Amino acid sequence: MAQDFRQYILEGDKQFDAGNYYGAAWLYKKAMKLDAALYDVIYKYAEACRMNNDYNEAEKYYLKIVDDKKGRFPLARFWLADVQKSQGQYQKAQQNFDIFLKNNEKTDDFFTKKAKREILSCEKALIIKFDPLDVDIIHIDTSINTVEGEYAPYVISDSLIFFSSLVSIKNSKDTNQLCAKIFAAKHIRDTLFEKGKMLDTTINSYGFNCINPYYFAPEKTLYYSKSPLDRTTGKSEIFKSRYADGKFSKPEKLHEKINKTGSSSLMPSVAKTKKGNFFMFVSDMPGSIGGMDIWVAPLNADGTFGDVKNLGIRMDIDTSLAHLYDTKSKINSVEDDISPFYDQYDSTLYFSSRWHNGLGGFDIFKTKGDFYKWTEPENMGYPINSSWNDVYFSIDTKGKWAYFASNRKGSMFKKKETCCNDVWSFKINKERKPDSLLTVQQKKEKEEHTIKVFEKEIKLLVPLTLYFDNDYPNPRTTDTLTTSIYDFLFHQYIAKEDEFRKKYSKGLSKKEQARSIEEIDDFFLNEVQKGYDGLVEFTQLMEQLLAKNQVIVVTMKGYTSPLNTAEYNKKLAKRRISSLMNYFLDYKGGVFKKYVANKQLILEQVPIGKLTNTTVSEDPKDQRNSVYNPAASIERKIQIIAVQLTR
Repeated sequence: MAQDFRQYILEGDKQFDAGNYYGAAWLYKKAMKLDAALYDVIYKYAEACRMNNDYNEAEKYYLKIVDDKKGRFPLARFWLADVQKSQGQYQKAQQNFDIFLKNNEKTDDFFTKKAKREILSCEKALIIKFDPLDVDIIHIDTSINTVEGEYAPYVISDSLIFFSSLVSIKNSKDTNQLCAKIFAAKHIRDTLFEKGKMLDTTINSYGFNCINPYYFAPEKTLYYSKSPLDRTTGKSEIFKSRYADGKFSKPEKLHEKINKTGSSSLMPSVAKTKKGNFFMFVSDMPGSIGGMDIWVAPLNADGTFGDVKNLGIRMDIDTSLAHLYDTKSKINSVEDDISPFYDQYDSTLYFSSRWHNGLGGFDIFKTKGDFYKWTEPENMGYPINSSWNDVYFSIDTKGKWAYFASNRKGSMFKKKETCCNDVWSFKINKERKPDSLLTVQQKKEKEEHTIKVFEKEIKLLVPLTLYFDNDYPNPRTTDTLTTSIYDFLFHQYIAKEDEFRKKYSKGLSKKEQARSIEEIDDFFLNEVQKGYDGLVEFTQLMEQLLAKNQVIVVTMKGYTSPLNTAEYNKKLAKRRISSLMNYFLDYKGGVFKKYVANKQLILEQVPIGKLTNTTVSEDPKDQRNSVYNPAASIERKIQIIAVQLTR
């Protein structure tokens, strides 16, 4: 068994280094089943989950080690906050970034600078989210998207879309392995396409990920990047292939100016401007400000390149005189900045970044300029951006539709909901104006669209389930009302998680103890905490809708575990609903009280009582099963079962 444990760790480390984070997480999980108490393995597993975009699972395991008394994982708190922001949990993320800063107040490095920025960014994220754009985001159908993952879409006129997709292939060991390949599909109309087909092996070389296609129509040239399946064996490089007589020519690797030895180069794109064509790409080559930067070089008529420069720094500065100018990039940052796309019709560069203020993960930004000067980057706004990763923005060559890739909720998946990117789209509105220039009718239409977005989001949260400690609030009483507020009850309950672990796992074998503790952790994170997070979002949305003169009816229902009599449980359930009503009335010092008084907000409840789960113990002396068992805990709840909105 010890040999198996070590083997799982070693192979997991190998897969992690190779960039196979899903495989690494699977192996670390196998190791944890043999010994769930080793914090080193828990941290490795959390890291692999984070890198695999499995943020909920990563959060769960960072929480297990974040308060390690030996201080072995100083970045656990930082990454906990990061994955919380990626799930849209802005207040929790902000709190943990703040704790991380206080724990590292004498340190001045990337992580403390990032934490300081993120505390402000979490505030701005809520402002962005509650001012949605008048756009409808469309999920492209299965002609393009699959459960494996698609990205880097680029549509040429009304004829064709190029994109990358993950496919399962046989590797050298004759086992299945996911590999990225370039596909093309005929464009029917709007966001409808024929089924995508993989390009032949002229482009899709065996043993490589072939990704990031960009077709430069004036030169009939496909630019793309290739990287080895095992990233420890080589770097990403950019190639080009000419299209003639119905086929692509043998690919040619770009010049050393673009493909620097020892560096990765990928995500090629060409910008047409009045001052000439510019070749853009992403690289970690020497001179990068941090992580992956966007680089640019003049693309000459003969296909050669001018001097390569960091994008965002003025192109017309003589290198020998650089010290006399402000050479700080407005675009590239100390973190990754990727997937550049330039729209020649309105001189706007689009790119994705993790550093500029965003909603979480990578956000899409835009800046106007001509490669000599740029405006400050502007977040594209919600719902184009989400708390997940939003990347590879492009506009079709007719300027009608925008496309991008995102692993947001709603993307197709096989195992983990946010593991993989899909292609999404929205219609371009070239006439979009700032609010100050809108007509009365246009302002009304924008307001109606905002209400529609908020209404859709609040209804997606229902049914919303909230959980309670045994017999709380007001234990051992027959009261039907309480002065307790659900927010306080939740934090009191969540603080007892360790007690539930100990009581539920007491007297069991080591293996059964680990399984029981896992059950408790799952319940508290995925049920209790998730319910509270949903309530916070529900309340924020309700506040926005009430301010827009919507009449809201919230319907609540109470439940209890099998302990005690039906009459007692009925009164207990009423107390629990009372605590939720108190939460609403106490919110932000009582902002909802006026809406309740004028009946714009109606809080109603329906008949309540005991659930009938025959597998849950009703014996009060058997507290392990009647109190601490997750099967019993999951019945101590109330639900918001409906929300109705009218004018």
